[in-house]
Amino acid sequence: MKSTLHAMGSSLYDMTKHLTLMPIRRGIRVLRGKRFRLQEDGEREAEFYDEVFRHEDEYNVHYTQSRYYYVWCVLVDRIMSSGAKSVLDIGCGPGQLASFFRDRGLPKYFGLDLSPVAIEKARALCPGYQFRAENALETKVLSQVDYDTVISLEFLEHVHEELGVLEQIRSGTRFLGTVPDFPYQSHVRHFNSCQQVESRYGHLFNSFSVTEFVDPSRKKRYFLLDGIRK
Repeated sequence: MKSTLHAMGSSLYDMTKHLTLMPIRRGIRVLRGKRFRLQEDGEREAEFYDEVFRHEDEYNVHYTQSRYYYVWCVLVDRIMSSGAKSVLDIGCGPGQLASFFRDRGLPKYFGLDLSPVAIEKARALCPGYQFRAENALETKVLSQVDYDTVISLEFLEHVHEELGVLEQIRSGTRFLGTVPDFPYQSHVRHFNSCQQVESRYGHLFNSFSVTEFVDPSRKKRYFLLDGIRK
């Protein structure tokens, strides 16, 4: 089932068959005066994200001021209304979404992120929750931690082997995640339609749906995946 949410009214987008990949770029990336060598496969190391979370204003504001807030509201409402008690967040960032869950009364939350800076900030914001700085492609957390729901917002498009991460989620677990429709310096892929998202991820889940969200101020779209791990 596919649905579209648009702040300026619903609209239907043309469905295409092929996943749009961001071209891999080589060379040097300059961020806030620091130079980072881009990896050949397009993925970024922890130091890159440390600089982003340390300096970019949008990651240092209250969650209600985040550009993702309108999507988070839907996600948090779905999870809390389902009676979830324990959430594992892959790519949790600096704790803004964790703070939202805390304010809604979620008992247990475990956040995982590649960036030690993000984890430090998250721990300061939500000392009652657990956080760990580890690579999602290498961690054993998915087999070690108790959870009834897994979420992953704006992570899947940053790594080539994201399917391997999703495959580690325990059978019967609900999963919700988001992916974008636009290229970016740290994206290895993006999507043009709900159909493309379903084509890449749908085979891993039962009761799978994709909801499209449009940010009218930035003219960009995000796709919310929701399903039960097979």
